[in-house]
Amino acid sequence: MKATLPAVSKANCQQELGITLGESHLCAGSAKDGGDTCQGDSGGPLGYPARYNGVRFVQFGVTSFGRACGVGASVYTDVANLMDWILANMQA
Repeated sequence: MKATLPAVSKANCQQELGITLGESHLCAGSAKDGGDTCQGDSGGPLGYPARYNGVRFVQFGVTSFGRACGVGASVYTDVANLMDWILANMQA
């Protein structure tokens, strides 16, 4: 399944969820727009189609957690922030 999710600032996300997020987190989704993750989506990609030698899907997040389905912003692991770790472990 595919959905279009709006970006949510870390400050707004933290306020909405009532938690403090680390530097390896980012947020997206909106109850108002109906775009959000749901149970079973954890580990799924957050990305966008980018122009690079044609159009490619660029993943910049991994679904982590949120509240109930369609309630508001969800939290994703920030792939760019962990790229060094990802590359080091892919080569192991």
